[in-house]
Amino acid sequence: MSASHDANASYAVYVANAKDATITLLHLDGSAETLTTVDSYASDAKPGPIVFSADGSTLYSATRGDKSISSYRIDPHSGALTPVARTQVGAGLVYLTLTPNQRFAAGVSYSDHKLVVVRTADLDQPTATPVAEVEGINRAHSVVASPDGSFLYVASLGNDTLHGFKISDDGSLEALPTVAVADGFGPRHQVISSDGRTLYVVSEFLAQVAQFSIDTATGALSLEKISSRFDALDGLKPGFADAADSEQGTDGLIWAADLHLAEQQGYVYVSDRTSSQLIGLDLELNEVSAAATEKQPRAFDISSDGRFAVGSGEQSTEAALYRVEASTGALTPLDKAAVGNGPDWVAILPLGR
Repeated sequence: MSASHDANASYAVYVANAKDATITLLHLDGSAETLTTVDSYASDAKPGPIVFSADGSTLYSATRGDKSISSYRIDPHSGALTPVARTQVGAGLVYLTLTPNQRFAAGVSYSDHKLVVVRTADLDQPTATPVAEVEGINRAHSVVASPDGSFLYVASLGNDTLHGFKISDDGSLEALPTVAVADGFGPRHQVISSDGRTLYVVSEFLAQVAQFSIDTATGALSLEKISSRFDALDGLKPGFADAADSEQGTDGLIWAADLHLAEQQGYVYVSDRTSSQLIGLDLELNEVSAAATEKQPRAFDISSDGRFAVGSGEQSTEAALYRVEASTGALTPLDKAAVGNGPDWVAILPLGR
């Protein structure tokens, strides 16, 4: 696939650093293909998942420890952040998304095993009372919204299932049939194609990617295929839930984390923390590339035009910039820049829109 883009585009890159409770702002120059550290913002709570408002004016970051969402105003030219509020939402969230109409923020709690929906308009207040909660989603690890805003999908890492919900105008939820992936898959992060017809989910334990078709009328999911084991992970054994906290640990185990699309170029990428790699597949789920990245990459992101990837590692204090090669799917290293300690989320925003 080919992609049109502005070669002179610039981007703000935000990296949430859990260990020192900061958000690092970097500047990605699309023309010079450079990454530069600009500023660091201290937080009263450890920042995690980051999401932007549709107009790029606001950044929201969830925190797992104190069960809150912090909001910041974004300068449209520099990407600089101004704190607005920290709002208690009653759950420590490991993933956060906004519905396309911006009316609701939906997040999932891994430790509380639940989905929470709050009004976005309430995130400038000290507390936001959920308009909907769904309990009992075992080790819930991500939630994504369909492009038309009709449906939410939650990955249950503990039950190897995906849970779908129809979301109403008032934020109430109607459960759809739960869909199994595969025993021992451990579904973690998800992404939906721009046409709303395909959902991809990565396995934390196998680093494989499952592809589901979406019935855009009903929201129903149907499993289409699961990628083969990656050659790039030869020698590693399948992981398991909470391996990092077990006596064995994650040494020698697959420990995948993040998933993103470079849709215009025709690729999907996943990160594996044990081998510290970003692995690329085409949209038929064939392995096409593997790139070394920062140590223990829990998070990375792809720019909205698909031109660039920025990766971080929980055991590194640098972020790495890559060019996405449209013809091959390879990630070409370009630059590095300093970030904080324990980076666990990366989010890229075009500037000057």
